[in-house]
Amino acid sequence: MNHYFSPRIIRLLAFCCAFSAASALTGQIDLDKKIEEYLKKGERKVEQRVDREVDKKINEGVDEVFEKKPKKEKKKKKSKKGEETAGQVETPAAPPPPKYYKLEETTDITRNDFIGSFVMKVEVSRDGSSTPAVSETRTLHFAEKATAVQITSSAGEPATVIYDLEKNTMTTVKQGAGGKVAIILKKPVSKRIALTSENIKTTALSSTKLIEGQQCAKFLVETPDDFITIWVASGLEYNYDLLMRSSNTQQSSIQNLLKVSSNYGILGLPMEMVIESKINNEIVQMNLSALKIGVVDAAVFDITGADVTDMTEY
Repeated sequence: MNHYFSPRIIRLLAFCCAFSAASALTGQIDLDKKIEEYLKKGERKVEQRVDREVDKKINEGVDEVFEKKPKKEKKKKKSKKGEETAGQVETPAAPPPPKYYKLEETTDITRNDFIGSFVMKVEVSRDGSSTPAVSETRTLHFAEKATAVQITSSAGEPATVIYDLEKNTMTTVKQGAGGKVAIILKKPVSKRIALTSENIKTTALSSTKLIEGQQCAKFLVETPDDFITIWVASGLEYNYDLLMRSSNTQQSSIQNLLKVSSNYGILGLPMEMVIESKINNEIVQMNLSALKIGVVDAAVFDITGADVTDMTEY
């Protein structure tokens, strides 16, 4: 059976075939576009995730991550300004270069070169405990020819000990039941750590921070028995060992107070010190606060009205 299609029908069928092919091609192109767009979205998500991680690292203080910089620099600057206003950002001024002295050259003194006062807090922790086994706070006052130490400890009564550097006497003042009592004795020989400059290794680090208004530099010290971290106000060029030798370090409830009575040959005041023992599981922490320079509280040295017992002849 023969089928005859008119030219019009043939043209219509051709048009339909072409339209179907074009539609299929268009659909494929649209699909390809959608796939490509989807892949690009995935790539953008990955890039955004990487950017967030980079920003996070920058915010945490990493200087360079993939050589990218924070995106919100202006906002960060405003934050910094706010922190400076609150006193939380350290001054950019660097402490002066460190100076040193030899421990073996430390001797007793007859006058103080530092005039003023500070509070020293010492805590001793043992066996990894976060609670100090022993704690002691002392306020040290330095006049030109005398040193006074006010002691408050967890193991004894509060007392004030006055060291006369010229008369070489030690006066202990306490509050008794009937009033103030003072006993004057000969000043014992000051003790010092049994170390020389050859026994210690000192490393000056670039880290600095502000403590009590003083720009402090960080030092690591190693001795045969201890690892020591010290933040030193090297702008205050005082010999801390000489200062501490003006008072008798034996007058304390803390047996190893002698270790925090040295600055291990570094000139300046040690504002913070942490001593980790190599021998036993013990950590000694010391910090200085309430620093006053050039001011002497004369009332601390006054024993007027006290019941005085002079035992310097014994």
